[in-house]
Amino acid sequence: MARRLSFTEFREALEQRLLPPEILGDYVEFDSDSPILRLIFRSDALLDNPPEDYDVDSAIYQFLQQLEIEETLQLEKLTFVAQKSVVADGDSWFNLPVFLRRVAIANWISLNRRFQMRNVARWGYTLKQILEEKRYITEIRDRRPDYFMLSGGGNDLQQGLANGAYIHQYDPNRPVDQYLTVDGEAALIEIGNNYRKLLNEVVSEFPSLKILTHGYDYPRPLVGGGKFIGKYLRQLGIPDNLMTPIMNDVLDKLNKIIKDVSDQYSTVHFLDCLNFTQRYTWFDDMHPSNDGFRALANKFEAEMNRI
Repeated sequence: MARRLSFTEFREALEQRLLPPEILGDYVEFDSDSPILRLIFRSDALLDNPPEDYDVDSAIYQFLQQLEIEETLQLEKLTFVAQKSVVADGDSWFNLPVFLRRVAIANWISLNRRFQMRNVARWGYTLKQILEEKRYITEIRDRRPDYFMLSGGGNDLQQGLANGAYIHQYDPNRPVDQYLTVDGEAALIEIGNNYRKLLNEVVSEFPSLKILTHGYDYPRPLVGGGKFIGKYLRQLGIPDNLMTPIMNDVLDKLNKIIKDVSDQYSTVHFLDCLNFTQRYTWFDDMHPSNDGFRALANKFEAEMNRI
């Protein structure tokens, strides 16, 4: 356990980059009450309470982004053989806090060192936030990569699941493929529209850029206590044995939306990940463990090499 710090000491050490990344896990953890991944201080991490308006999740993300930029610059100086370059934007399926021993798809590609990776994805982000911030455009303009990887839509659905808007209350007479509410169906349409807006923007400015999208694999509502999916389904009265088939239907529909939009562009390549992590472990009900994410990273690399 790292030394306990006052809030001021922690903030200054983080801003001055005096905290080794590997000990950050002694100070922060994922918020078990948040419907999406979000870092908060551990209850015993600080000697005093942080200000209510301090966003440690954003502070940690910015800290890690700066470290990644510096590491990328160093690697580029040391790389004598030209490597293909990648910009990745998205959510937790592309980027997780590695100091918590969670390694997502784009994290693994960075670690594999077979491609030059610039990863601006942020855990907990919705596709709507990604589209609003447009970091992908800035990075693509600056780096002129060979590939652009995009992951999004899962958190958009997750927020609606958490507030009870997208899934019907349990009804023993309702078929498992009819649990999406009208709002849930509308959310899928909005996700498709946002993919179209984003891809239109990128393809219009970079018509030859190779783009990779993907669909999420089927979630596991009961893994890890079901803290992201299972508990919200349980609040709707849905029995444990129906959680998986209901969510599988939702994921089938989400994957179809993303694939249908992706297929409208000749430079966009959709990766079908359904059932791909079936033989791997998951660390919660929304994310594969490192072994599954590593296999998915290899799948992305193979596709980039293929195209």
